[in-house]
Order: sequence, then C-alpha cells, then structure tokens
Amino acid sequence: MSKGRIRNRHKLRIIYDILNCCSAKPLIISHIARKANVSSLPFYEVIEGLIKSGLLTKQEIGKSTFYKISPAGHDFIKKYADLLFMVKPLLDASEAFIMQSGSVNSSSTGSVCETSSIDDFKLER
Repeated sequence: MSKGRIRNRHKLRIIYDILNCCSAKPLIISHIARKANVSSLPFYEVIEGLIKSGLLTKQEIGKSTFYKISPAGHDFIKKYADLLFMVKPLLDASEAFIMQSGSVNSSSTGSVCETSSIDDFKLER
C-alpha cells in the first residue's frame, strides 16, 4: 500500500474517533462529523447507537443539539487505547511479515501484494 493511500477504518476505530472528539467539550453533530472524518449517512446510525448504549449523551441547548461523552464513553476510550497498546507489537510483526511475503509473492507471480498500514493504531502515551 502506498503511503498516500488511506485505509478504511473499522467500526471500533470510528466509534473511538467520535467519542474522542466529544471528550473535550460538547459538540454539534456537524462538528463531530468533520472532526471524526465520517460521512453523514452511517454517521447518524452510529451516533444513535452510541446514545442508546450510554457512551454518548445528547443535550438540547436552545435550538441546538450538543453531544457529549459519558463516563462509560471515557471508559471505552481508555480500554480501546489500552488494547491497541497491548497488541501493537503483534500488529507490527504481522505487518512486517505481510510486507516480506508481498515481496516474495510479487517476484514469483508478477503480482503486487498490497499491505495495510497500522498508522491509525499509533497512540499518544
């Protein structure tokens, strides 16, 4: 995979990104969508699911609706980050193996094996 190409995020990562956006302060839905880089159609379904599961709360202030992370949402963010920190060495080793296998496959068959990057797993600790 070339460095310029971005890999699709899995649903847990999208949930993490949405909750992380709302962790600093309550936001309106358009700001969450922009900061989390999520398209609008599946985004509304995810927001409703997060509210129903208790990870996100909804506040009506005047004519605007704000979304705020709940204590359970903060727990999700922490546990998700902890999990990625624990499995990062495995992911790094897996990516190295895939890249090595890809070069063998491309030389023997003439095809190029695409690999996936784990850049979206980098954590600030």
